[in-house]
Amino acid sequence: MKLLKLSWILSRKKLVMGFIIDYLIFFLLIFIQGRTNNEYLINNQILIIFSFLWVSLSYVFGRYFFKKNNSLYAAFKIYLFNTLKAFILILFIFLLGKNLLNIKIAVIFYPILSVKFISLFFIFSFLAHALLIFYMHKKSTNLRKWIFIGKNKNFFINKKIDFKNYVHQIDIIDNFKNIFEIDIESNEYIGIILSKDEKDFDFRFFKEKKLLYFTLKDWCQQYLQRYPPEILVSFDILRMKKFLNDKTFEMRLKRFADIFLSTILLVISSPVLLIFAILIYLEDPGPILYSQIRNGYDLRTFRIYKLRSMKVDSERFGPKWASNNDIRINKIGKIIRSTRIDELPQLWSVLKGEMSLIGPRPERPEFDIVLDKKIPFYSSRYSVKPGLSGWAQVNYPYGASDNDARNKLSFDLYYIENFTFFLDLLIFFKTIRLVLNARGSEEGEEIL
Repeated sequence: MKLLKLSWILSRKKLVMGFIIDYLIFFLLIFIQGRTNNEYLINNQILIIFSFLWVSLSYVFGRYFFKKNNSLYAAFKIYLFNTLKAFILILFIFLLGKNLLNIKIAVIFYPILSVKFISLFFIFSFLAHALLIFYMHKKSTNLRKWIFIGKNKNFFINKKIDFKNYVHQIDIIDNFKNIFEIDIESNEYIGIILSKDEKDFDFRFFKEKKLLYFTLKDWCQQYLQRYPPEILVSFDILRMKKFLNDKTFEMRLKRFADIFLSTILLVISSPVLLIFAILIYLEDPGPILYSQIRNGYDLRTFRIYKLRSMKVDSERFGPKWASNNDIRINKIGKIIRSTRIDELPQLWSVLKGEMSLIGPRPERPEFDIVLDKKIPFYSSRYSVKPGLSGWAQVNYPYGASDNDARNKLSFDLYYIENFTFFLDLLIFFKTIRLVLNARGSEEGEEIL
């Protein structure tokens, strides 16, 4: 169970391994350079700042990510392009600091920006990551075969699921007694998925066959990192709420981070807000800010403010779902929605305590009333404060239908049960990366 709680970390092997590889190469080159010159040319402060900046830029530009749908050639091409972007930017930062700003730290850094050091670091990092990409690509073509035991044959929309660099094939049987109809001895299967209505099974059989076995909920947690609401029961929701009540220290830490970071972000983003406020008015004269009533923690309503991204009177015929290609969105609106600049005024709601930086997105009450009747446990997403960004927002695109709301809820339920301060940090950094790349979210996929 403890490993399941860390599923969001364990599934990001390329990201973690990428961090480790670059740090190891950097330390190794520093060590070799120091031994060669009989002295260490840079101190620990320089090492920490330079390596942190390089890793941060690599993360932002996508050097540590691998798309399983790309060919090996495309994966290498994308990696090389992302590496060059990160390399050029970090070189520009330090050369600019030395030649123009003439600050002390830039002068101290300059020795490590020698042609020899940079070239060696670039070559070794590229080769190491190239090998890692080759390994990940080979691994991504592997087919993982699972047996789902349960009466609900319509549960899986597709019998093949592409997720986290693996293709999962699901073979479905009604009950455990029919398991011998499948050729398990072929060693093609790696595990069993048990539905909540299947009780007649023998764990000794799984152990003898060296098969992994998961309940459906645990399998979704480990391999999908989302909980389709149909797989849950009322007891699961009660356990989630009890889990949140036991996280008092992390909740206090979360609130402190909300106040601290939202204050800084408001100050930093003020010029950006002013510029886009002017652009919005010039394109489509009218109110700069747009306000709505949203549901918050425990279904308490509050008012949020956003930079207006749609044309004036866009909802004169009543509320409608918003989508990326919505014809009501103006030109400036497309920019501020893709970069999430339109959400920045909500930092004030975070300071007031009505929202958090991280959490399920608040929805409009008129939509919630309808969705609560259609989707099981929908209102449980308000067991925590709504957020400026969230697990659903960084893993799924803009929602424009009831089915999108259902898919987003599955991510929200995962977040609620697996909440930790470190998961919030992951979402925060993932949000920054998406914003800097002008992407509203990762590609979404309908899995279950």
